[in-house]
Amino acid sequence: MAMRETERSARLYFVIAGVLGAIYGLWTLVDLARTPARALKHEPVAAIWYLTVVSIVFSALFVIAGIDLPRALRTGARWILRMLVASGLALFASVIVLYLVSDFRDDPDRAQAALVGSLVGIAIPIAIIAYLYVNVLRLSASAGSGVR
Repeated sequence: MAMRETERSARLYFVIAGVLGAIYGLWTLVDLARTPARALKHEPVAAIWYLTVVSIVFSALFVIAGIDLPRALRTGARWILRMLVASGLALFASVIVLYLVSDFRDDPDRAQAALVGSLVGIAIPIAIIAYLYVNVLRLSASAGSGVR
């Protein structure tokens, strides 16, 4: 039997995941701001900033989605569904960004291992996003919006 989110549990998930993600992202941002640039000379600083800012933005959107979920479900939840797709695409983009700025290009075996490791690392978040997408779509349909 498959798990099925209720409106309340989906709201709770969006808010908790968003708040925790925002806290983590802001913590990372503060840590980056405090770290002297010379200490990061071997790190892909632009990629780290990109990933952190993207994380904070999507975390804020998750909180907003949790707050707005009841109204959004009655109107088809299109913006939430699009946000979920965009967050999944952002995860894939993060793998590409990290791969492009990595220093593994001279070592194909390390590069392949890093790429596979990154893809495995995003597998669970992608599965959760897909799960949320399906459940928001189902909840939206049962709320009477009839969106497919």
